[in-house]
Amino acid sequence: MAGAAAGIVTNTNTTCTEVHFAEKSIQTTVTDDGHVVENWVNQQTGQEIVGFDMEWRPSFQRGWENDTALLQLCTDNGCLIIQMLFLDFIPEALVSFLKDPGVKLVGVGIERDAAKLMNDHGLECGGQVELGALAAEKLERRELKQAGLKGLAKEVLGLRLSKPKSISMSNWAWAILQHRQIQYACIDAFVSLAIGKKLMESEN
Repeated sequence: MAGAAAGIVTNTNTTCTEVHFAEKSIQTTVTDDGHVVENWVNQQTGQEIVGFDMEWRPSFQRGWENDTALLQLCTDNGCLIIQMLFLDFIPEALVSFLKDPGVKLVGVGIERDAAKLMNDHGLECGGQVELGALAAEKLERRELKQAGLKGLAKEVLGLRLSKPKSISMSNWAWAILQHRQIQYACIDAFVSLAIGKKLMESEN
């Protein structure tokens, strides 16, 4: 259900584009520039719920897992895709943002992802929220605890999420990502945010 990326503008190591999904236009920044990451994070003041996802190059060798290639963060202000393998430096603003327990990082399998991010890049995630467990609690459906993002998108948002293996199993370690990879990575983080917001709204 992902639409095509449009209006791409490239400036050295940073790409700014719009990704269209579910009648939404998501401002998306892809970068390996620490200063761009810092500026984006500094603009997220007051954003308490953040869609969180990661991608890495698939490994076909048993017992071996490649390092995190992309870290995706999504707020109401848009999506940031950080190319961790090429990032020139990790800004303190990002370290503090991820570590802040007041920032709810929402995702599927986030505990495992957070542990991998720490192991691969030394970044600690403070306010982790597992969407499967949250959905199971809020909707009183225990089976949702083990649901993936695609299943949660359908049950919580009523959205059909396309996750073709040709993209999910693609090489995320490329220095220049394909447009369809950007779309996929952005939408995963955006849908995580949308699910988290809807489930947490029921608390109020």
